[in-house]
Amino acid sequence: MIRNRLQRNAIVMHLHSGDSHMRFLLAHGGDDSHIPIKKENLLGLGYDYIAMGHIHKPQIICPDKIAYAGALEPIDKNDTGAHGYIYGEITTKGCRIRFVP
Repeated sequence: MIRNRLQRNAIVMHLHSGDSHMRFLLAHGGDDSHIPIKKENLLGLGYDYIAMGHIHKPQIICPDKIAYAGALEPIDKNDTGAHGYIYGEITTKGCRIRFVP
């Protein structure tokens, strides 16, 4: 079921390099009113990395697997706290991500 819901609000990318093949998912939603998504369901889909959108606060949901990039700058008065971006590297060993304020 989650596959059908994500297909309407997601982009799937496949990266091929030599014998390596990585799968990425870009998805929008995740809060109670916009496509509620459970982390466990996302992890079970088999993607190497899942980039989430909609929530303005940067959050790493699952290390090196799932993150909300957040907003570089506050979007409204409720967007408090650190802003920045998610920096990622793709290697033959997988993905590495970290938040950069």
